Amino acid sequence: MTTRMDYQTFLSNFVDGISRPNRYRVEFNLPRGVNLSGGALSVNDESTAGRIAGMEKYFNAGGMVNIKCHTMTFPQRSLLTMEHRQNSAPFRTPYSATYDPVTFSFYADSTMDSREYFEVWQSAVVNLGSNTMNFYDEYVSDIHMYMLDLEGEDRYKVTLYECYPLNVGIIDASYGQNNAFTTCTVTMAFKSWQPVNNTTQVNRSAS
Repeated sequence: MTTRMDYQTFLSNFVDGISRPNRYRVEFNLPRGVNLSGGALSVNDESTAGRIAGMEKYFNAGGMVNIKCHTMTFPQRSLLTMEHRQNSAPFRTPYSATYDPVTFSFYADSTMDSREYFEVWQSAVVNLGSNTMNFYDEYVSDIHMYMLDLEGEDRYKVTLYECYPLNVGIIDASYGQNNAFTTCTVTMAFKSWQPVNNTTQVNRSAS
């Protein structure tokens, strides 16, 4: 009984509730070099192989790609510093910021469309037939990551700018995994990220 009361007292310190790591979602903008026509996804460059039918199911009402995400890692920002000396006492000052790639894991349906989506996106980066690179603006896109409250409302949003799939990971298959679900791991490179104010939070704070 004491433990339960202590737990409830702890939670009462969070006026807006406490964040849960299993309440999140992610959505993408379609890269300019990838085309959706008649429900099929393809690379605009016809010389590049890659076309998936039935992809309209992954687009939400706002026209964003919304694939069921198994796990995701919010980005970090690190500062690069250089050492200075003043009166023989060393100290460090920052001169730039650096960003490490982030990793997502997506559930795969029986057609493996979710994995193929990122394979097509990678085909917009490099033509696998000629091994030539596409223009940067043709294959980068933004990714929007959200933490949700217990009612499913967006409470925290981060936007990754100018992303592309750096790695579409392997899939381990095994006869022993009878009750497991297949997931596709994708590592995304990006130029920068910023937190974005949430409309629900702003309205609530103003009331």
